[in-house]
Amino acid sequence: MKEIRHILARYAARTPDERLALATVVRVEGSAYRRVGARMLVSSRGDWVGGISGGCLEGDALRRAQAAINQTQPSVVTYDTRDDDAHQIGVGLGCNGVIDVLFAPIDAAQSDNPLAVLAQLVTTRTPRLLLQVLGGAPLDGLLYPLAQFAPVAVRYGLNGDVLHRRAAAVRAGQNSRVVELPTASGASIKMLFEYLRPEMRLFVVGDNYDVTALAGLSDQLGWELHVIGTVRKVSKALFRLASSVRPYAQVSELIPDAYTAVLLMSHDYRRDLEMLRYFLPLQPRYLGLLGPKKRTVKLQGELTEDLLTYAHTYSPTGLDIGAESPEEIALAILAEIVSVFRARNARPLRERRGPIHAAQPHESADSESPSATEIQARTAVLLLAAGKAARMGAPKQLLAWEDTTLLGHAIGQARSLPDSAVYVVTGAHREAVESEATRHGATTVYNPEFAEGMGPSIAAGIAAIRHRQPAAERVLVMLADQPLIPTEYYRRLIDTHRAAPTTIVTTLYDGARSGVPAVFGKPTFDTLARLQGDRGARTFLRTTKLPIVQLLLEPAQLVD
Repeated sequence: MKEIRHILARYAARTPDERLALATVVRVEGSAYRRVGARMLVSSRGDWVGGISGGCLEGDALRRAQAAINQTQPSVVTYDTRDDDAHQIGVGLGCNGVIDVLFAPIDAAQSDNPLAVLAQLVTTRTPRLLLQVLGGAPLDGLLYPLAQFAPVAVRYGLNGDVLHRRAAAVRAGQNSRVVELPTASGASIKMLFEYLRPEMRLFVVGDNYDVTALAGLSDQLGWELHVIGTVRKVSKALFRLASSVRPYAQVSELIPDAYTAVLLMSHDYRRDLEMLRYFLPLQPRYLGLLGPKKRTVKLQGELTEDLLTYAHTYSPTGLDIGAESPEEIALAILAEIVSVFRARNARPLRERRGPIHAAQPHESADSESPSATEIQARTAVLLLAAGKAARMGAPKQLLAWEDTTLLGHAIGQARSLPDSAVYVVTGAHREAVESEATRHGATTVYNPEFAEGMGPSIAAGIAAIRHRQPAAERVLVMLADQPLIPTEYYRRLIDTHRAAPTTIVTTLYDGARSGVPAVFGKPTFDTLARLQGDRGARTFLRTTKLPIVQLLLEPAQLVD
């Protein structure tokens, strides 16, 4: 939102004789410095605000935007930095990706021009969807908010139900997506569903100089900062950086939403206790406490709410980077908050296998959109079938079992569970496993990092569930090669979790260890989406603060 605010400020300061064009990144394939939604406002005077790359494309983008201004016509330009063509913009600069940029002239007299639409959304506290035509029809350069989706469907001859199902899936997946939608005439229109997140909001309890250091960094990030403390102790610099400064007695005026982090750094035990009694029942997505863990344990002894097992308690707050100064501590705290809200694990990028960013989804006109049943189902069943293991010359998942295969048998069990949708994660032997899974009516999810173990497969599955099944309250994780487990046991796992939704329900191994099949509730989805490595899930089960219920099976039934 920070970039959009700067662009809107520049737009508001335009002169009567000035003309403008907006450049927007609408598709990214491979590596790129900026993602979908990056914007750059260009003036006929030659200056600009914002950016669409790390600097390698802005010079050419300036010329393209000037052409859009002079021709009063929008266009989409593709920058392909993978080629060895010496004349291609961006080659040799390390981008190694494909970026589509929409250049659209801005008509200030038009009440629904893209900047006028963005101005209406910049203060939103809930995610918003925007629709933009990219191909298959004349480009208009406009941004359509959700309220305009029905008229858009009529205008372009689209099926309104299909359009809204795709929109619901994008909202659930929380990522922008390019979609090709079929028209009544048999053609297709390429559209971008842009997922626009609200500005991050930070509630900080404290009034010492370390809060000012944190405020400076949060201001650079464009976050909205609200401070609670002793007002007479707050510095002038902190007053300048904060959106509001309130005394402790007015803390009830601040209510955290899904994009708010709460941070207690008052250095005062009684004050932190008082603030916890207010904030903990509100269950913020990030609740950070400055100070040692033993202090948090002591605070727990005076609270009726469960601080230690609350999944979003971060104590001590911050990443372990060896921070010493107030500025370094602030950096560690804000970096952790970013990782939590982006569902990333905050490990060094050099340890990451595969691309830094997940590939931007692109759905063709004949791609199957989630059905109404799938979108509304409360239980997601995640079948892990990405392994390389092969027996008797065939992938293990495809070995014969009774009148079907191991995978077919497992899908049949999963589909018999009430109020559920079934997903199969593939990896090795992708084509054969996907064919079998599709034949049995399951949705397939490909995990390119299958060699890294179970963690990335679970993470890939959770991403698909969030995209396709927004109503999912729990996920049952199954293996495709445990045919001796009866269907009734899977029902018992789900029923146990339904009766105690704040728990994780697992299967007991070796009299002590928790494993799959297991049911995880929605509060764990952020953590599951960050799992890496073969021990990721095991480490999570070993370290989670959530209560774990272990169900017992006969050892012979667990053999794969």
